[in-house]
Amino acid sequence: MISTDGSCHYDTYRLSERLEFKQLLCIMSYALISSTVSDLDENKRLLDEYIQRDENDWEPRIDQATLAKILSTMGALGSDNTEIDIPANGYSGISLDDLHAQAQYILWRLKQISAECLDVLQIESARDLRRPIGGLLSFIIACASVSVHVDYLPLSVHLAQNERSLSIMQHQLQMSPLFAAGLDIDELDSALNSLDLLFTEEELREL
Repeated sequence: MISTDGSCHYDTYRLSERLEFKQLLCIMSYALISSTVSDLDENKRLLDEYIQRDENDWEPRIDQATLAKILSTMGALGSDNTEIDIPANGYSGISLDDLHAQAQYILWRLKQISAECLDVLQIESARDLRRPIGGLLSFIIACASVSVHVDYLPLSVHLAQNERSLSIMQHQLQMSPLFAAGLDIDELDSALNSLDLLFTEEELREL
């Protein structure tokens, strides 16, 4: 699981049980679409589109266009690094630089809770360079890095799943090339719990 110091804890989340980095991004994208798209037909269309993606399409990319799309869901966008004021959403004066720093950090943290954990260098100094923006926006940024966008900022993203919804998620995700070898429901549940801990930790940082 995630610890507050960013280290890997094998006693609570064994390396053999971890899903891969791209698989975590796919699960997050599924959760985001499920939480934000209420129209059932559109929900199914988008989930099918993302789930059937080629594995290479899950490689994250952070560029100005991606960050600009995120800002466009939050308020009017000015120049490349103009701060914007979004009191209605609880964010104030967030810039492209802030989003870029958080994107790099949150993707690094996702790798820490993935099967690639041992390949990730410790960069604790990154924590001190970031402006707190909360868990929800961090989640949106990570999904946007793999071109999964939403038209508005949701009030929440549901990572906790009941038994039925967890089973449905498992069944649908196994249609993805990322899960060609299968997906154990306990692995999925552990991954969702770890993601919930990670983004709860970000939410607890003061905005």
